[in-house]
Amino acid sequence: MKVKQIYGFRKSKAVKSLCGAVLGATALMALTGHRAAAEEVTGPTSTSGVDTQVVRTDNPATNLPEAQGPASDAANQSQAQAGQSEGELIVDVPSPELEQTIKDAYQAGVKVQRDDVVDQGAAQTPDEAAAKQADIEADYAQQVKQSKEIIANYSSSKAIYDAKKEVYDNAKFQYDQDKAAYDIAKSQYDQDKAAYDIAKVKYDQDKATYDTAKLKYNQDKAVYDTAKNKYDQDKVAYGIAKAEYDRAKAAYDTAKAKYDQDKAAYNTAKNKYDQDKAVYDTAKAKYDQDKAAYDTAKAKYDQDKAAYDTAKAKYDQDKHTYDLDKELYDQDIIKYQEALKKAEEKKNEEGYLSQAMAQPLIFSREDNAITSLEPSVKQYTKDELTDYIAALPIDTPSKEIIDIINNMEDLADGTRVVLKKGVPLTVTYTNLENSTFDGKKISKVTYTYTLKDASITDQELPIVLYKDPTKTLWYPAMGGKC
Repeated sequence: MKVKQIYGFRKSKAVKSLCGAVLGATALMALTGHRAAAEEVTGPTSTSGVDTQVVRTDNPATNLPEAQGPASDAANQSQAQAGQSEGELIVDVPSPELEQTIKDAYQAGVKVQRDDVVDQGAAQTPDEAAAKQADIEADYAQQVKQSKEIIANYSSSKAIYDAKKEVYDNAKFQYDQDKAAYDIAKSQYDQDKAAYDIAKVKYDQDKATYDTAKLKYNQDKAVYDTAKNKYDQDKVAYGIAKAEYDRAKAAYDTAKAKYDQDKAAYNTAKNKYDQDKAVYDTAKAKYDQDKAAYDTAKAKYDQDKAAYDTAKAKYDQDKHTYDLDKELYDQDIIKYQEALKKAEEKKNEEGYLSQAMAQPLIFSREDNAITSLEPSVKQYTKDELTDYIAALPIDTPSKEIIDIINNMEDLADGTRVVLKKGVPLTVTYTNLENSTFDGKKISKVTYTYTLKDASITDQELPIVLYKDPTKTLWYPAMGGKC
């Protein structure tokens, strides 16, 4: 029996926090936009270590009770294909650890989003299928490691936030209790103050009545005193003027009666004043007692309010710091996923790694870097390198030579050397101020430049090394390439 077989691979990733992948195998002309197909004659069994299943479409013969006429073209073609089979192989490579990591991320509160499936190409033999399977399993392991680090960092930041929020919640709870006690004391104070105000108005009214009666009493007493004085004088002269005495006595009696009347009114007013004063004193004592309780509650409230304000300010500051850190964390995740996707897309291009890897070296602009070379390397002055370029045995127009020399003058602070084909040039950059490796600041980095090919002179290439290692070097094209 002849079997046509091919293996196709796809890989998927989950972005934002985690990654996932799917390994598949297809057999015989899987004509989709994400699969490759090829044909080869193989045995009926795969030895790749991957479980496969062949879906056959055999053409069985048909028997009739009566003799059949001449065979049709379709029947002839069907008989010719007897003993052959065509089908499709689908292979799944599970990753329980990755799936568990995704579940852990959901439980920890990390947002998970999967990217679209990426076609990994097709393998023509079981050995190639096994090799691609191993690569994808290694990618699974790398995704699991990175995902666990992200989950751990997120969980640590969230634990700190939860602890600080608990402190704030406790302070807020105490504040609410003290505020409730204050509100009760304030309500009682307002009631007692209203009663006091009513008693005070009544007291002021009775006091005014008393003051009026007292004034009238004093006036009548003055009249009485005058009459009394006159009576005393008249009494001395009683024997002389009895008639005058009687008149004065009558005046006295009248005044005395008026005085007694006024005195009775005064006594009535005085008694009323004493009663109202007693009511006022009682209300005033109750007011003073409630005022003291209010002052105590108010002091406790002010103390708890100050503690709450301090805790709230600390919480707001910590929340602001957490929000900034979270924003930077989300931005870094997006940059990481974009860089990982770009590296995956270009892994088969020259100059790129064959597998996406983390980049711990972060270069920033280093304007104050210092460049140094090995003592055996000749460093050219501007004029020496200009003469070297002018003497090169190449067919370059004079105007292009002048442009090259002018460009070299613009790089006056650079280091001028000549690269020799196949000879490594080691350059050390020190005094770095803005670059880091694996999150730690670095002050020195070493580059090695090697000339692989140059169509200008075939063996040598004049270059200018920038002071800043992030800019590397400049070299003249002069119509060639290197």
